[in-house]
Amino acid sequence: QWMTEEEFKQSQGFVKHKGKWMTPEERDLDLALESQKELDKKISAEVKKWLDRIGSYKEPTRTEAKERLAEIEDRYKSKHYLAALSSTNDFVRRFVGEELGRAAEAGAAKPIAKRAVWDTKEEVRAASVQALLDIRHPDTALFLFPFLAEDSITARIRTESCLTLFPD
Repeated sequence: QWMTEEEFKQSQGFVKHKGKWMTPEERDLDLALESQKELDKKISAEVKKWLDRIGSYKEPTRTEAKERLAEIEDRYKSKHYLAALSSTNDFVRRFVGEELGRAAEAGAAKPIAKRAVWDTKEEVRAASVQALLDIRHPDTALFLFPFLAEDSITARIRTESCLTLFPD
């Protein structure tokens, strides 16, 4: 008996989704992945919004932003926090350094080590050093060693003081 392609595929248990024939399980997986991507985008936008407010000079705004960000899972925030380490705002740099340390985000150790040596504000450098201590990345000393070769005596002194905290 003659059948159209559509009838044949349906008789085989396939469904058409986005112009392609696939099993119902593949379609459900694709829909779930789309749903997850959409959720990730919404959460990402939320993190960006509240992270921008951390930089406010108004204490109530910063406090609210910290509370809202605390409600969001760390895995959604780490990418944005890493990018914010180079912010021009001191409050933001200090906050993300502290948060990456609290979350023990191993991927943040190298940029935080740089911040611990080169940041212009003592509070941010101190928060960065504490974050490195909290993260306890095994290569922290290796991330700091290149700064010993810098021309800046200040950078070398800061690096040496950081290295004393990591006996390994």
